[in-house]
Order: sequence, then structure tokens, then C-alpha cells
Amino acid sequence: MALLSGSVLFTGYAQEAVEIGTEDLQALISARLPISGLRFEAYQLEEAVQNLLREGEDISAVFIEECEIEGVISLADLGTIGYLNQAESQALGIPGDRLVSRVPTIYISECVLDGLVTTKLDALLPLELHQEEISDWETPVVLMQGHLVLNDSTCQNVVLRNGRFEQPVQIERSTLDSLIILQCEFTDDLTSEQEGSALYRTYRSCSLERTSIQNEVAIEDSTFTGRVDFSQSSSSADVDFRGLSFHDYVLLDQFECGGRFRIEGCSFFARIDTTGLQARAGLLIEDTLVSNVIDRARLCLVASKSWDSVGDNEAADSYYYLYRVYRRQQRPLVFQYIEWLAVDVTCAYGTSWVRLARTFLVVVVLFTMFFWLTGGITNAGGASNHTGFLRRLPTAAYFTIVTFTTLGYGDLRPTGWRRHVASVLAVLGVLTLALFIVVFSREFMR
Repeated sequence: MALLSGSVLFTGYAQEAVEIGTEDLQALISARLPISGLRFEAYQLEEAVQNLLREGEDISAVFIEECEIEGVISLADLGTIGYLNQAESQALGIPGDRLVSRVPTIYISECVLDGLVTTKLDALLPLELHQEEISDWETPVVLMQGHLVLNDSTCQNVVLRNGRFEQPVQIERSTLDSLIILQCEFTDDLTSEQEGSALYRTYRSCSLERTSIQNEVAIEDSTFTGRVDFSQSSSSADVDFRGLSFHDYVLLDQFECGGRFRIEGCSFFARIDTTGLQARAGLLIEDTLVSNVIDRARLCLVASKSWDSVGDNEAADSYYYLYRVYRRQQRPLVFQYIEWLAVDVTCAYGTSWVRLARTFLVVVVLFTMFFWLTGGITNAGGASNHTGFLRRLPTAAYFTIVTFTTLGYGDLRPTGWRRHVASVLAVLGVLTLALFIVVFSREFMR
């Protein structure tokens, strides 16, 4: 099986490019000359590369500068398609009866493209195409052993499906109409960047840093074993993360989603940075595992703020409650129990007036029963009030409510050690009143 192990470099975009044919492209590539100031279609590039591979030529690099490239560049057609043998299948964990295309390292910089896909399409991917239609494509596994870089470019659609990328995929400072990644595996790779005298070494398997996407973003059923960088990027429409597995650091800082951001059935086994993450139509998190409790809390806080901004108070409260629960789990066990008893059981951190009403009833009933059974309530003159057992019940209920609400008429007072119990009841009343103000303002005044 032939393997194109070199680089393909696309740079620049010329308005006055000269048309060139497939044979001329093939001749320039074979002579190791740069292709500059020309206009050609994507299929011509694919045919030129394929012809050279069939002739057994060793293509180390293809440089394309200041050219117009029309059509969809298919990664599957830049290398020779064939079957994996049994040894290769076992080594890569891919069934041997699957077609595999080994594609080169591809650099696309400062270009205008119609599309970039891992499979051959007759036309551009329509934006209204749904997940069900995409999953029905019969496509080969695309094994990409080189880098895929799309920088400072404008591209209508990027579709990566059923692929295995052994080097980082980098899409930075570009403008896309849509981005769809389905059933892919991104393995980690050690990359180094020289800045001044310092050497920065990072593991990165996928980067979409500072990229603007005009329409949908769908990344589903894929695995990322290296660092994933979506920082300072934006999408004007919905973003879907479904069935994803992240095994290293995920950067979502300063990511702006103009639609709804859905994270469903995903697993984050390492840290996730959500600083400045915005979802204009709400952040929805379902059946998702975030291993780090601090990141779980921060993600829920972002979701709460996003739903609050669109006016969905119920969803905002549910995520705020989860945020407080995860924050509580970061504290020592004793303080966890105190916080749980004080503000979780009583009012769900100010998000549930039902819990607060239930707390009020439970406290009133318990203390009424206590003063009813123990007695010890006298009138202002010091005489015992209603010594009969059954006749003490209304008096106990009245005294409990007056003390709990801190009203304190002064017509009744406890005696002996029951004064301490009444003091506790009064303190509980003050705290409950404060919680009532919080819950009322969150529920009816925001």
C-alpha cells in the first residue's frame, strides 16, 4: 500500500490565478517545484497525487501557494485506498475487512475552500443534513498519520467521519460554515512550540482555537486522548457534543455559542476550563461525567447563568442547585453536613419554596408537640395556663408560632429549662425568615 508521508501546503489566495490542468500539476509535484498563482479544482490535485503514487514516486512535500482551489478536498482520495492486512489490523485495532485510506500531512493556510472531508462526496454537505443521514454513509476508515492543519482560512464545510488521526488536528483563526465530527478517534501527540527562549511542550489532539463557525457544530461518538482546545472560538448556531470521551485537558475558555450548547453522554476524565464560556440559548448537560468536582461545579454555574439569561428560571435553578451541591462536596465532611442541614434540606439553596414551606410546617409541628407534651408554659402573671393535657395543645401551637415568627406578644412564656428550647426556636425563626426572603426574591422578583 502506497503511503504519502510528506506534506501538502496550501497558502494564500490569488484573485488573478492562471488555470492549470492535472498533468501540469503532476509535473510540478514530481519536479518538486512550488505550485504558485494557479487555479485548479480539488479533484485535479487528488488525481495528480494518485497518479504519482501509482508510478511509485516518493512524494515528500507538495507546496501550493497563492492559488484558487475549487471543490471539496477529500482526505480519503489523497492517498491510496486499500485493505489492511491482518498484522496492521491488529496493531491499529481496526477490522481487517475495512477500507483504509492513509493520507498525508495536510497544511491549509490563508485559503478559500469549498469543503474539507474525510470521504468522497459528489457535492457540498448541505447544512440541513441531519445526523441520521450522515450515519448512513458507507465510508472507509480514514487513517491519517500526518497532521491536519487549517489556519487563517475560509471553508464552507468540514466533515471528519469514521477517522483515526494519529497526529494533531488543528483548525485555528478560520471561518467555517459548519463543522461535523462523527465516530472519530484523536490520539495524543507531543508537539513543541518555540517562543523566545522557552520551549513549550503540550499534548494536543484537536485544536479549534480562535475559529468562527457560522452554522452548526456537531461532534459525536468520538474519542480524544490528547488535549482539546476550543478556546476563543465561536459558533453562531447550536453546538452538539454527544457521546464524546475526553482523556486530557479540554479548553472551552472564551468559547461563544450563539445557539444552544448541548453536552450529552460525554465523559471528561481530566480537567475542563470553562472560563468565559457563553451559551446564548442555554447550556444543556445530560448524562455527562465530569471527574473533577471543581469543574463539575463551574460547568453547572455556567449552565445556570446561561438559562437565567434566556429567562428559563426553572432550568437556571436546577443547575444552580447542582453547582452548590458540588461546591459543598469540596469542603470537609463536618461542614458538608452542616451546610446540607442548614440550606439544602430547608430550601435547596434558595431554589425551592416547597422545601421551605415543608421546613416551616415540620418545625412548627415538632416544637408544638414538644411544648404540648412537656408543658411549662405560663401566662404573664406566672400562673400555669391550661393544665389539662388536651387543653394544652392549642396553647402550645399558639406559643410555637408566635415564638417561631419572632412576634412575641409576651402573654405566654416558657419556664425552667424549656426557655432554652424556646430560644432555639426563635433563632430558627430568624433564619427561616431570611431564607424566605431569598426564596421569594428568586422565585417572584427576578
